[in-house]
Amino acid sequence: MTSPAAQNATDRLFDTWPYIAGLILLAVIGGIAILLIRRNLLTKPDALANESLMESLRRLRDTGEMTHKEYESTIRAMAVRIAAKPAKPTDPAQALLASSGIAPPPQPRLSQQPPTPPKPPAPKPDDDGFPPLIELPPES
Repeated sequence: MTSPAAQNATDRLFDTWPYIAGLILLAVIGGIAILLIRRNLLTKPDALANESLMESLRRLRDTGEMTHKEYESTIRAMAVRIAAKPAKPTDPAQALLASSGIAPPPQPRLSQQPPTPPKPPAPKPDDDGFPPLIELPPES
């Protein structure tokens, strides 16, 4: 037989579980609502998502949000900026040298470069598809 204090605690637990379940359900629904609102705020509409800069400028000109004169001056300014930019080196060492103003070291000619050693042959796979761990002498 249970004591009156234990029975009282059990009754209180059964009285409060609907409230606890309601709070959990409210938290889940609120989290889903926040995710949906956030996704709608951070994504662009499909029509504008794949639009390039030039297409967006043409659209602004065609809809009248930008005059033809503004469009032409923007295109000219972009062309001047692109033409003035030097090509970026892909090698990090070359980029460091270019930013420091030091001339890069001369590259050796192809005839002066040492020949590359041949690659070792790849091991042949066994019946199970894995390469052998050691080479065994052929069975006789």
